[in-house]
Amino acid sequence: MVQNMCEMHYTTSPGYYIDGDVDETISYIPSHFEYITCELLKNAFRATVELSNRSNRSAHPPIQITITKGEGYVGVRIRDQGGGISKSNMRNVFEYSWSSMQESGESADDSGSGSSMAGMSMQTNLALQQGIGGPIAGLGFGLPMARLYAEYFGGSLDIVSMEGYGCDVFLKLRSIEGTAREVLLRLNSEEKFIIEDLDTTHLFINSTHLQRIQNALDELMDSNTYTAASQ
Repeated sequence: MVQNMCEMHYTTSPGYYIDGDVDETISYIPSHFEYITCELLKNAFRATVELSNRSNRSAHPPIQITITKGEGYVGVRIRDQGGGISKSNMRNVFEYSWSSMQESGESADDSGSGSSMAGMSMQTNLALQQGIGGPIAGLGFGLPMARLYAEYFGGSLDIVSMEGYGCDVFLKLRSIEGTAREVLLRLNSEEKFIIEDLDTTHLFINSTHLQRIQNALDELMDSNTYTAASQ
């Protein structure tokens, strides 16, 4: 999807490859994961193409996506060769309504072909309405919202920039079932409601404790929910 958006905006796009623990899985909210990765990849694709245009590179270097699996979490590193982020801009990248396109005098309505959001394809406009996709850049909410979603269940989002070369973006997402399991095991030390620990994702529990367990999981959700106003 991001590659197609890049093609529509610039009429060209870099390739990408995925390495690391490519067969690993994680329990997570699909829409959150899609939003985060879409925003991070849009930045990487855009930076790569624009640096190629400025430097007259004969070919776009590919985007590298590396996946690692740890105990209860998955890590994703997105590495590009798009020139990096300047030191003066690094302090602003997680600010709402700030975009690097402002520095270049562009706006979200501008594109390489002179089209506006009104002229985008149906799939792009639908993606924007669904919270995924949208303009390739310029709204100033991509990275702040991506970090917000990453932190929703105790994850993190960090950027390391090598100015003049590119960026490494490190995304860490905690597995939801792993977090819930930790809470249940901690509660069990007090109330002893687990009848049998079946495996890493299944517990056989006493049904009379269900309401207490549900309340504890609700508290977990509340404590890991953030709003834009709190950032």
